[in-house]
Amino acid sequence: LKPLLLKLDHEPLRSGRRSRAFATSLSTAMCRTATLVVLAIASGLAQHGEAACNSTSCSECAEGECSNTPGCFDDSPGDYDPAYCVSSEGGGDDEAVGGDVASLLMGLFGGVFFCVLPCGLMCRRRGNEDAKTMMSGPPATRRTNAKVNKKWTKTSSDGEGGTSTSYHISTDFVATDASNAQFKVSGERLVYRKTYEQAQEGGQLEVVYRSANMAGFEFTSDLECRLQGSTASCILFVFIGIFGVVGLAVGVASGPVTENYLGVGVFAVMALAAPILGYILWPMAMKMKRTGIKVTPVAATGTVIGSS
Repeated sequence: LKPLLLKLDHEPLRSGRRSRAFATSLSTAMCRTATLVVLAIASGLAQHGEAACNSTSCSECAEGECSNTPGCFDDSPGDYDPAYCVSSEGGGDDEAVGGDVASLLMGLFGGVFFCVLPCGLMCRRRGNEDAKTMMSGPPATRRTNAKVNKKWTKTSSDGEGGTSTSYHISTDFVATDASNAQFKVSGERLVYRKTYEQAQEGGQLEVVYRSANMAGFEFTSDLECRLQGSTASCILFVFIGIFGVVGLAVGVASGPVTENYLGVGVFAVMALAAPILGYILWPMAMKMKRTGIKVTPVAATGTVIGSS
């Protein structure tokens, strides 16, 4: 979950043939998955249409199927008559249980695939709203210049022959609360590439912070990047959208395919809960971008007198 949340608000650097190979392989894998799921649903619907003979529709059974179908009984007075293929008492329990399990599994599978989309969209929406609030200025937020102590990059493999680069800055600045008391704020931040390129060690970058939450400061250039969006985020949401469509198809089809709508109910609950989950997860994603943030009070002479 952590890499996904960070990708929703971070622009990874990919380049060259490895980048194209990664995008191609990821697109191919997702298209294959979507195709297989759709084909499986179509096959299930076809089999359901061909095999209408079951304990809930015994009159659809052909000659020879009635007596061999659990829950059905052939009570024809002479030659076989579908109208006399009736449901036997107590029949169909095992089939009902199997239908419950199949419907539940399809509902859960579809819910997991679909819910990533509304969850991610809500994370993105809350992030943009938070950025707009931070950029609105006093009295909601305050601005000051922060010193860039150090900047560095981290490169990790994405498992598909390519690499992903993240950008980090170590900084500190003096902030004031509502009573104009001063505090020194220091720590490390994960930033956008644009902010990283603007930063110079020993130089300064503008930061925005709330007096009630100084540790949650943001670089102004990072907020601008978040509001503008990034190509990586757009591509990510396209992929998530594909999974969402597949999940929607599986969740809705769980009812007619299994003749049991338990899975549809589970899918509906998960779909309604997904935006709420996204709203809750956004602050967690922001905390992942901050490392070792310290807020320490400063005396009138400018000396740090303690830590909090």
